Amino acid sequence: MDMPPGFEVDGKVWKLKKTLYGLKQAPRAWHIKLTEVLDKIGFKCSTADPGLFVGKDMLLMVYVDDVLLCGNGTKAVESVKQLLLTAFEGRN
Repeated sequence: MDMPPGFEVDGKVWKLKKTLYGLKQAPRAWHIKLTEVLDKIGFKCSTADPGLFVGKDMLLMVYVDDVLLCGNGTKAVESVKQLLLTAFEGRN
């Protein structure tokens, strides 16, 4: 990433306030944000697999940017899906 003309300062670095897609730290930032949102709605990250989240009668598995949600009953699954869609852009 290059700075725009006129912003170059020797010996200084620029700190990004937002993670950019394609950078090395983007997957980590995505996982941290997802974990925060899932924690608020009652899911806990598994110690066996960082992509597995366990909720009340529900399992949520994350692989890169795909989410698999399994649970007892469609009402519970739909409510969690709606909460996730309000927090993140997505589709079915």
